[in-house]
Amino acid sequence: MEHLIKELMRYAKGLTALYVEDNSAIREEVYNILKKFFDLVETAADGKEGLQIYKGRRHDIVISDIKMPLMDGVQLSKDIRKIDKAQVIVIMSARDDSRSLLDLITIGVDKFIMKPLDNMKFLETLLSVCKTVTNEKDIQRYKTNAEAIFRSVSEAIITVDNETKIIEANDAARRFCGLGYSEIIGREFKSVFGLCSTRFNDTLAETLKKGIPVKINRAECSRRDTGVSIASITSYPLLDAGKKQYGAVMVIRDDTYSSTLENELNQRRQYDKLIGKSESMQKIYSLIGNLAETDAAVLITGESGTGKELAAEAIHFGGERAAKPLIKVNCSALPESLLESELFGHTKGAFTGAIADKEGRFQKANGGTIFLDEIGDISPSAQIRLLRVLQEYEFERVGSSTPVKVNVRVIAATNRNLMELVSSGKFREDLYYRLNVVRLHLPPLRERRDDIPLLVRHFIDKFNLRYKKDIEGISNDIMKMFMGHIWPGNVRELEHTMEHAYVVCSRPVITIHDLPEDFNRDTKQELPGGVQSEGDKILQALVQSQWRKNKAAALLGISRVTLYEKMKKFRIDI
Repeated sequence: MEHLIKELMRYAKGLTALYVEDNSAIREEVYNILKKFFDLVETAADGKEGLQIYKGRRHDIVISDIKMPLMDGVQLSKDIRKIDKAQVIVIMSARDDSRSLLDLITIGVDKFIMKPLDNMKFLETLLSVCKTVTNEKDIQRYKTNAEAIFRSVSEAIITVDNETKIIEANDAARRFCGLGYSEIIGREFKSVFGLCSTRFNDTLAETLKKGIPVKINRAECSRRDTGVSIASITSYPLLDAGKKQYGAVMVIRDDTYSSTLENELNQRRQYDKLIGKSESMQKIYSLIGNLAETDAAVLITGESGTGKELAAEAIHFGGERAAKPLIKVNCSALPESLLESELFGHTKGAFTGAIADKEGRFQKANGGTIFLDEIGDISPSAQIRLLRVLQEYEFERVGSSTPVKVNVRVIAATNRNLMELVSSGKFREDLYYRLNVVRLHLPPLRERRDDIPLLVRHFIDKFNLRYKKDIEGISNDIMKMFMGHIWPGNVRELEHTMEHAYVVCSRPVITIHDLPEDFNRDTKQELPGGVQSEGDKILQALVQSQWRKNKAAALLGISRVTLYEKMKKFRIDI
């Protein structure tokens, strides 16, 4: 240690340093170390301030954090490189952020240091860069750069020259290939990856030829120790200080486990805009696929917010009518006096306010699909006219006796019990059977709770893109609450809850404090109509007892053994 300090004092003498760090405590600590060796040390609290200081005084060494407000370390490094291509830059970070690290490879930073700082390693790094400044300014820093960064990331990284000869490979790369260091270094890339998918070689060849990044997912690679692996590949050009390409770097992420798991489960996690991997959703995906190939009328049932409109879209866009219009009509949103005019159109003077001929929704949907949402709310006269369309594929506009022929597929949806409406005389039985050629029922969210984590992940990705934020996820406490919530508003309620929490959240992880105030956190709602299924009663008892099985069983009037059996039956597992 004493020898190291003496060496550092020797090489840092006469040099200046700029240290950029947004954490004031860390900034003060590192500053106190640096001022012992350098003639001048200046500090900045973010990249923007650091760039201004650098422009005023070209420092021999720039040391910067990655994650900072206003301007991060990656952008700071890029801007400094525009001013001085040979500037010595050291990057510090508490995170193994492979995207940022790959940016740093192309920029050509000299060293990368992981936090928390190890004093010995930090001093060794300072000594190394000081030597670079004082004695080795003309050496190629890119090899040193690559070696430092290679050791910092978990993905397999391999660098090659312009003739595809392997220059370097990190430990993760050697583990992925199942080969030793001497079996990789100096060999041609193709000879090492000859048994893998040709996309490995094609990706690298395209980067070397065009000088652009290339990414490929799910490529197969044969390994001598474990057989076939699945990997995602990204290749980047390597540029020297003069921006001349001297090779490429390939990053390989081993996706074997996730790919194998997905194949074993044999589950679709998404169909068009519908999200879910549960058994009930798998059946729905299969039925939608079959319905998309036919022109049969479909009745989609389910509570509000379960995704009936999304299911209609999936059926339409998955079939031969996809290039034709999909016209949507919310029957409950239109007054009875206007519904028939909206559906079938009207002629000029047909009624007060009909100042011109109007084309109805059925005519607009000709050749395509019409989606009639909340079909249980239409009037008796509209039911008669709709029945005629389904029987004869023709109708008359309001105020006209001339029939209009159409070629339209009808998909209807409702959250009401149409059979009860038929029994009470409020809905025509013949129309019901015309609409209900095939019924597609979407289960409420409380009956497919194992889809909630997947939906949460989907909404986080969606809102990250919409609001330009970087939320990582939700807390375990919120996930537990979500899994126990009844969700009367179903997926729509979950989406609105997530969006509210996302907008107000100012941290990387959404917490309970970010949820809407009216979110029922004790999950004691009853189902619509006051009727609860057996599974819901069991869930509610478990929530009320804070998941104490003895107490929940007592509330239900059953034994603990019976409770476990029913939990298994209804797939209740927090």
